[in-house]
Amino acid sequence: MERSALFLFAPKFAAFGVDTARAWADRARAAGSGTVRIHGLCTGSEKIRKEVSDGLGPLAGEIVSSTAEESGWLAGEPDPTVLKALEARYPAGTFSRTIVADRRVGRGLVRNGATRPDAIGDTVLAAPTTAPRAYVAGLYAYLEAMFDRTAPDVVFCYAVAGAPAYALWAIATARGIPFRKLTPTRVGARYVVDDNIQDALGPVIERFADGAYEPSNEDLDAARAHLKSFRDKPEMPEYQKRNDALQTGRKPVSFTLGRLRKSAQFGLRSIGSTDPETGIRARRKFWELKMFWAERLLDRSMFSSMEDVTTPFVFYPLHVSPEASTMVLTPHLIDQIAVIEALSKSLPAHMSLVVKEHLPMLGKRPAGYYETIAKLPGTFLVGPEYSGLQMVQKADLTAVITGTAAWESFMLGKPPLVIGTAAFLAIGEGAVQAEHLGALPEAIRAALSMPPAREEKLERYLAALMDESFDMPAALMWDDYAAFDAEVRKATCAEIANRLPLGPAA
Repeated sequence: MERSALFLFAPKFAAFGVDTARAWADRARAAGSGTVRIHGLCTGSEKIRKEVSDGLGPLAGEIVSSTAEESGWLAGEPDPTVLKALEARYPAGTFSRTIVADRRVGRGLVRNGATRPDAIGDTVLAAPTTAPRAYVAGLYAYLEAMFDRTAPDVVFCYAVAGAPAYALWAIATARGIPFRKLTPTRVGARYVVDDNIQDALGPVIERFADGAYEPSNEDLDAARAHLKSFRDKPEMPEYQKRNDALQTGRKPVSFTLGRLRKSAQFGLRSIGSTDPETGIRARRKFWELKMFWAERLLDRSMFSSMEDVTTPFVFYPLHVSPEASTMVLTPHLIDQIAVIEALSKSLPAHMSLVVKEHLPMLGKRPAGYYETIAKLPGTFLVGPEYSGLQMVQKADLTAVITGTAAWESFMLGKPPLVIGTAAFLAIGEGAVQAEHLGALPEAIRAALSMPPAREEKLERYLAALMDESFDMPAALMWDDYAAFDAEVRKATCAEIANRLPLGPAA
């Protein structure tokens, strides 16, 4: 019996992805499969496609580059008949959510932060009524044909943060093909191979909801140890520590010279080149330099001090934008100004709203963004020098669209308000979810008076999480994969591969 898998490969998930695919192929062969093929959709340059193809060797099936096809998807006017047929094949909203999921294709929807130069984004801005529809129609036609040819038994994406990955999920789901992705659990460096596109930690929730599930003593001990450690000395997840370290570790002189050198190198290569991506890369390096100095020279006069906050307060942490946490998980809540304004309109009479900026976003917000927030009644805007965890501890209520702050509040026994989505809502107590922005006054009141989740339920949820997750350094995927110890790479790829189905359930 022949088996095949379809992987999404990217510049940061090329060698890592190849090793994971090979581990899955070994497992498939050990289970008695005959021929095993790995098919791949690659983002990035042709170099990535070739690296994947060469790395897979005899396992390589159809390895294609989405980047090479994208300009063709944008060409011409989308056919209304094709659009209607596509809309009818998938659940309502799939087409528009594919646009929103991509910071390039949905460029006009990115209102909270700067986006790097991109050829697709430039085209979309020039033709916002036709280009996004043409792109998505072309993307689905291309991928549907690829599914027809390759008939994958499982589809795996390292992350869902763009239109190609979202379309892979939509097509696989519509055809009954298992789809999996990596999701951080926000517990240390633990990850789950998730079957839920909204980071809902599907395997964890399924285990937790199973009435027959009895956590092992080992998992319960790990759950209790994590809770005690976090409550005794609260710390942010490993991936957040890494991101903050990268942000603060940049030195002005070396960073400036490095980006200028890279920009010049790509600029010179673009002269006479037929590859438009070369010129785009030159613009990106200069954009990164511009954002760096925008952060350093930012006028922070709109930021308040926490000493100015003399009333009980609701804490709202600003999201990075554009980011999958809003564009994919909560596509109707990506305008954070609207969310913050709704919160400020919903405050109890004795309370204030404190909005905290996120370190990576300094200098990347639109002009007037901070002023708009600071002028809202009863609202204080504070800078990233304040620890999010400390804010959670001081606040009377933490309100989020989605994200780590609500989970931290939940573990500390302080029921949070979730405006979007969060995996731990499946516990069924100790948190409030607002159905829509108009429901915020009642939701705030309910959260302020709600008791925390019972300890035994929280421990059971964490035990299920420990059972279904594995340790993986975030840097393994986002930094230099080849620099990690070979045994760490092998063990991590095996952990992922062992959690990927060999095919649809019987």
